[in-house]
Formats: sequence, structure tokens, C-alpha cells
Amino acid sequence: PDTTLVRSSVAGLMGIAPEADHTVATLAHLTPQTEWAAVRHVPVFQNEIGLRHQGLGESSLTNERGGVIHWKAVFSRRVAAVKVNGVRRTPRAGEDAGGRMFHYVLVDVRPGETVTVVSTAGPEKGSSPRVRMP
Repeated sequence: PDTTLVRSSVAGLMGIAPEADHTVATLAHLTPQTEWAAVRHVPVFQNEIGLRHQGLGESSLTNERGGVIHWKAVFSRRVAAVKVNGVRRTPRAGEDAGGRMFHYVLVDVRPGETVTVVSTAGPEKGSSPRVRMP
């Protein structure tokens, strides 16, 4: 297989990026024409993972092989709420080197486990919530 194509799909489209402390960050880079994308058996550290992005607001990571892996599920849009396997969690905010805001949640994924993170989009930067006038 063409390893350049595979590498660019994993790093580009799927946004898989190993970080320090056995943490893997993911950030979907799907286009409006791409409803979902998935990969399996991706080597990360001493693990193999599977990842599925459903649009820009839902991702599932499977720890296919290896020890516990720390998943940093990143969303490039403003996030109002995040649910991890259906349980509401407070997302953290960050800013990349270019000054773009992102939100993320940290989750431990045990061997053989699949964790799904779903985000709800928040208001755009600079916008304010709409208030109904009587």
C-alpha cells in the first residue's frame, strides 16, 4: 500500500497525533461532503487504535490492543457541552499556535473498550445568545 496516502489520511483527515504521557489527540478534518470516516489497527505507542469520526461533532475511539491510552478528543469549533458515553462532561478550552480556539475532553480508554464523545456546538466567537423580547 501507499504509505504516504495512509499517513496523510491518519494525520490529516483523522487528525491522530500522539502526545506525551501516552496521550493521543484526535481532531476530525472532515469536509461537508464527508459524513464520516474511520480507520482501524493504527499503531500508536505500544497500542493499536480504531477511530471513527461522524461529522465534526462525534468521535469514537477503540483501544484495540495495548494498555490504557489517554485520549484527548479535540473539537475545532466552540463547544457548549460534551457527552462521554452519554455522560455530560465539561470541556476544556485551548488555543493553538495560530490563535484558533478549540475545546477538548480527556478520557482514559481501557484495552478492548470503545469510548464515544459527542459535542454540542456553542455560539460562534463574538456572538451573543438571542434574547426573546416580550
